[in-house]
Amino acid sequence: MCLKQMDTHIFITQYYIFTALCLFNLTAALSHNSRSFLHISNFFDDCNLHFIQQRGPLNSTPPKYQYFEAVRSHNYYTPLTLHERPVKIMDAVDDFDIVYPPRVLRSNRIGITFLNLIQIKDSERNESFAFPHEQLLNAIRETSPGYAFVTVKFPVVWEFYESYWTASSPSILVFYDLSNPSRIIIPCIACRSEEGSWETKHISSLPSINYLWDAINTKDLQEGCMLTFGRRNPREICGFIDDDDMPAGVVGRIDLGTILEVDFVKEIIFFNYEIYDVELPGFDFVVITQFPRAVNSILGVFTPFNAAIWWSILTSCVCISIILQFEDIGQPNNFDVLRSIKDYVTVQSLLFGQSLADEVLKNVKHKRISRPLWAVWFLACYVLMENLYQGSIYSDLTVRVPPTVPKTFEDLIAADLTIITSTPIYMINQFTGRVATPSLLNQSMILDILKKNVDKRFDKWEENLDAKIIYINRDIEYVIPFVKNISNFLPFRLTENSSWIDTKETFAIMDSVKDLQLWTEVLNIFGKRLVMLSKAGDSSFRYSSVTSGYQNFISPKIKSSLQHMTQSGILARYNILDKTMAKLRYEEKIEQEDQSKFGVKLGTKVTGAAVAGFKSGLNKDESLGALLHVLALCSIVVLVATIVLVCEKLVWYEKVRKERIRKRIELRRDAFTRIKVMGTSPLFKEFLTSD
Repeated sequence: MCLKQMDTHIFITQYYIFTALCLFNLTAALSHNSRSFLHISNFFDDCNLHFIQQRGPLNSTPPKYQYFEAVRSHNYYTPLTLHERPVKIMDAVDDFDIVYPPRVLRSNRIGITFLNLIQIKDSERNESFAFPHEQLLNAIRETSPGYAFVTVKFPVVWEFYESYWTASSPSILVFYDLSNPSRIIIPCIACRSEEGSWETKHISSLPSINYLWDAINTKDLQEGCMLTFGRRNPREICGFIDDDDMPAGVVGRIDLGTILEVDFVKEIIFFNYEIYDVELPGFDFVVITQFPRAVNSILGVFTPFNAAIWWSILTSCVCISIILQFEDIGQPNNFDVLRSIKDYVTVQSLLFGQSLADEVLKNVKHKRISRPLWAVWFLACYVLMENLYQGSIYSDLTVRVPPTVPKTFEDLIAADLTIITSTPIYMINQFTGRVATPSLLNQSMILDILKKNVDKRFDKWEENLDAKIIYINRDIEYVIPFVKNISNFLPFRLTENSSWIDTKETFAIMDSVKDLQLWTEVLNIFGKRLVMLSKAGDSSFRYSSVTSGYQNFISPKIKSSLQHMTQSGILARYNILDKTMAKLRYEEKIEQEDQSKFGVKLGTKVTGAAVAGFKSGLNKDESLGALLHVLALCSIVVLVATIVLVCEKLVWYEKVRKERIRKRIELRRDAFTRIKVMGTSPLFKEFLTSD
């Protein structure tokens, strides 16, 4: 009996010991899983801790530093600082009260910021107190942490982080509640509500938080979009659009091609923008003039000189010929048309060095031969040799000497030419919010240069340039009517009240390289004006263009993506397609007969075979045209000689006929004389009366 009781007691004791061990292990396991990241030892190892303790309105006392003591006790070797400040906006930066001596910070450690959000009641809210999302942004901009742990009372609402996409640091945002610190919430920044946030209890390290953050915000952007400001056609905007035709969510902002001015440099420093790309675009110019008047017709072949020289030669020849009519020794002292023509041709042959042909004509005494030779010599020898005196006829018909126009900026300023520009700069009025588009060239760049007073001579040069510039305040896509007027030598004006701009004479267009290419392409397509490119080279106007944006959670992804697209050539291909798209928008606005030319021009930039065929076709047409002109000239010479020869034959036949009539008349006269002397017979009378 005693043994049985003893065995029973031993069994009961072992049962209790086993149950206690199980409960202890279970309690330890549950306590380990229920612990928050605040109580995990060395959770913030290799970090710099920055605690910001905010005070509420009405001088309320701050809460106790429960999380500060917990983190400090479990991360003993981690450097940290503690700041206490009011929640007022005006005192958010300057009014600091350091209540704990800071540990030495290390720059190679991860920055961690702890912040308590103060939720202002409606009765206490006024302009001097910051909203929760503004409190968060102020803390992020001051410390630029890698992680931001924010203490709030659950549930987390979207208003706490509604403007977090404008933060100036790629920080990972984590919300937790001191009443239950084992629960953390990682918000979805791109979502427009708190439904996309992720709540978890099992966090053992910072990399696990980083993994969840990437899965929620960077791997899946939740149909978010990037805000931008620039000249973009609405049809080019791509992205996810909801039913209300509004962006589903905003994940950041990127400014494309912003001009690096002094005010924008201050904005970059203040908001800590991320600079993705820097370019140095420049201004160039082209000169619009008339095509050179080449000898491209038969009429041009007969007038190889300009008008002044041509009339001087003709006047000299006529005067010398008239003088020879009255001063030539051995000739009658009167005016003879045929002799004056001969003297005129002789004088011209002597002036042009063709005395040999004159000697040949003098040696030919027979008029039937000399007169056709005179005609052939006048056209073939005089006109052809006169052209050969300057160069070959082929050169006169094909080679075009371009006009003399300015090639550099110095020559452009020295020349008396009107300069047209259309490149704008976009400026936002801080008071009205309206967007102004003044000229980038003379209303921004030249004014900034003049303000710096670099050199008086250079300032004078800039003032001369500014005085000649006419700004077309129109987008480059909507200047097609202006281009048509320019191509047709017609004046144009911007508005009904503005003055007319004359385009008949030579003028210049000075724009950014991208816009200037569009001007040049369209004017070349119309083909009525000669576009002369400049040779400015490295001395052209240049300015800094920056692509920047908020340095928020998505900026590292954007930077790596841009680097990948640049290295792989995608960005360069996109720039080509963007220029082609701008040119195609021109095609919608030009007339139907010019669209085919425009399409051929765009096609030549894609296929090399089309370029080769296009060029060879032009050369073939020019060569064939010159050959046709030479053949036409030879045909005219042969035709004139033939006409002269036919005229000579007609004149000869007329002389022969008149000679026969004269002989017949003389024969009849002799017959009548004999009748009077000898008398007549019936047979002889019949002969006289016959025809």
